[in-house]
Amino acid sequence: FMKLKNVFRLIKDNGRYVGVITILVIIQALLAFVLPITVSKVIDGDLEIKKYLIIFLIIVVTLLINLLIIQITKSAIVKYKQNINMEIFNELSMVVCQKYNEKGAAYYIERIGTAVYQFADFILTTIPSYIKTILTIILCLVLIGKDSLLLIGILGLLLVIQYYGYKVLNIQLSKKSKRLQDVCASRFADNISIFNNVEFIKQFGSSSKIQSILNQNVHDIHRETTDINTYAGNFCYVLNSIIANLQYVMYLVLAILLANNSIDMSMFLFDIMIIVICFEAFNDLVSLNVNMKDVNASFEFLTNDIENNLERMDGDEIDHIRNIEFKGTTIQYKKNILIQNINMTFNQGDIVFISGETGTGKSSFVKSLMGFVDADNIFFNGIDQKKILLSSLRRRVAYISQMNSIFNGTVKDNIELNADANQEYEKMSFFDKFVGKENLKLTSDGTNLSGGDKQKIVLGRLIANCKDVDVIILDEVTSSMDTDTETKAFDEILPVLKNKIVLIISHNKNLQRYANRIVNLKDKTIMLENN
Repeated sequence: FMKLKNVFRLIKDNGRYVGVITILVIIQALLAFVLPITVSKVIDGDLEIKKYLIIFLIIVVTLLINLLIIQITKSAIVKYKQNINMEIFNELSMVVCQKYNEKGAAYYIERIGTAVYQFADFILTTIPSYIKTILTIILCLVLIGKDSLLLIGILGLLLVIQYYGYKVLNIQLSKKSKRLQDVCASRFADNISIFNNVEFIKQFGSSSKIQSILNQNVHDIHRETTDINTYAGNFCYVLNSIIANLQYVMYLVLAILLANNSIDMSMFLFDIMIIVICFEAFNDLVSLNVNMKDVNASFEFLTNDIENNLERMDGDEIDHIRNIEFKGTTIQYKKNILIQNINMTFNQGDIVFISGETGTGKSSFVKSLMGFVDADNIFFNGIDQKKILLSSLRRRVAYISQMNSIFNGTVKDNIELNADANQEYEKMSFFDKFVGKENLKLTSDGTNLSGGDKQKIVLGRLIANCKDVDVIILDEVTSSMDTDTETKAFDEILPVLKNKIVLIISHNKNLQRYANRIVNLKDKTIMLENN
């Protein structure tokens, strides 16, 4: 049932792709019979060169058509992979934060990459190939059946062996494939976390503990891969051996028919070619059945890890935030209460400094505004947060955290994320280092930048894209800057953010001077005082 549901879902969502490729592979299937039919009509014991030229011409034309079909299929696969990859990425961005953090980005990216490859292979190769293979087998049965019922019986036996053999195989392989993908993705994520910090790996990479972890991760990956390949290989070897022996029996039957003059030489050659085509189709059926295991495992990942963990997508649009009100609010993570009984209001123009010891919930407090952390009784313009569309709310709130997202591209690419981004950031003195270097290439995660320079890029990004934002959250955004640069940054940024609600989280108490409200977190409670 799961297989059929998955197949129908893929076909429904990608009918255009399936239709085009299916028509092309049907043409391929029919072309495979052109040569045998031509041979049966042309070869009659006469060795005229003209007849062999006709056969050669048919072979060349068939080859060219097949090459054209392969190119068209290749182009469709690239386009399909791009589309489905973006669809799943968009869904991933809506996964509940708690669930996302449990697995981690590396796990999801690895599993999505695997799923996209398998879905594309299945929808654009496997399904059309199933149709092509079944059509080929049916045509072979019809063409061979006119010469011997025994040959029909052997092919029928093969179909029964195929069906029940791979029914058993796929049940086991689906379980093993799911485990393989889970293990590979989690161990891959673990290895990434170790190698992500080059200074750490250079200092401690040779330590017994790190070596033990890496060795175990590599062992687990290769053990699962070997296990599933060995199981599938042994099973396929047995079935292929049965198929090969039955193929020899069919050749023997044809030889007997030829010896008894029941068929002539042209028909003997025709039947031999049809048997070759037929058994190639059976071999294709072998690989197609094995491939199904990975598709089911990827569907389980998509369903269980993404679709079953999506955030709510209902609610009304909000076009402006004038105030934020907490009414006895409780904030929790994994059912653990972080902060309780919050009662306060922030209005347009407020600059709020949030202080507290490490681990008191400062970041969780501000994340609750965007629905990243579970909370109740938070109101925007008097409207309950749970009645507001989250995507609309997040367009009005900018959260700049200490986790700086720098991607592979130029300085300008990393800052001006929207088409209508402004360039006010270029006029600010804290950004002087990058003026005139807008096309400087940055590496992934900003590995060619210092911590302070990363924060300058991120603050530039805030200024460039804050036109429609009403609430600004600055979470330790200058922690890697020296005091003078930090002061310049706040002196220049805050005037641009006037008439907005600004929340500042920092361990630097000197920044309190910019705020008109001070919030202090301690012992799961929060106190508000005027500056």
